[in-house]
Amino acid sequence: MIRAIIAAVVLLLLGVTAGLYIHSTHALLRELISDSRRADVQGFDARVDWDALRANLKAELTEKKKSLGSNGASIGPALSEIGKVVDYYIQPGNIGVAYYFHTDMFPTIKEEDFISSSGYAFPFGYQITLGYPKGIPANDIPKLILDRMKVKLVFRLDGLTWKLKEIEVPLFMTPQQVPGQPLTELYGSAKN
Repeated sequence: MIRAIIAAVVLLLLGVTAGLYIHSTHALLRELISDSRRADVQGFDARVDWDALRANLKAELTEKKKSLGSNGASIGPALSEIGKVVDYYIQPGNIGVAYYFHTDMFPTIKEEDFISSSGYAFPFGYQITLGYPKGIPANDIPKLILDRMKVKLVFRLDGLTWKLKEIEVPLFMTPQQVPGQPLTELYGSAKN
């Protein structure tokens, strides 16, 4: 009898936990899409753990670069430049540039069309994979490249808030160096 009660309580807790996970991740996705539509830099910034994100990306790019050896010399930044590239591009001031590119290059494309997939990220996380927008002809981009033009954002709970803590970017999409001036001066910022 006690085993049945314990099993029922455990199943109830698992059900509640799964329900909260599903509800909170759907809410996160809705908020991110809303932030993008409004070019809300502060809203997105509040969802990012910048230190964890930079540390994760530096480690990931370094591992990828090392695994390629001399074959990967011309792909992405040099090993000695990875830290500079990540520190330059992965910072709050550049969120507006991403929104600018969306409105400048794809003004009629809905935010949802950039989402290739979303789901559970082990352990206890949520991932959103972004890719080339659905419904836009990519005639000049070979399918092999197009299929690999994906960026995975991994959110983890920080207290009761989902925070972006990891990002996976293909090495061929990673800039090789940093420009001499801020991105906002080169490209502009979000147009509200």
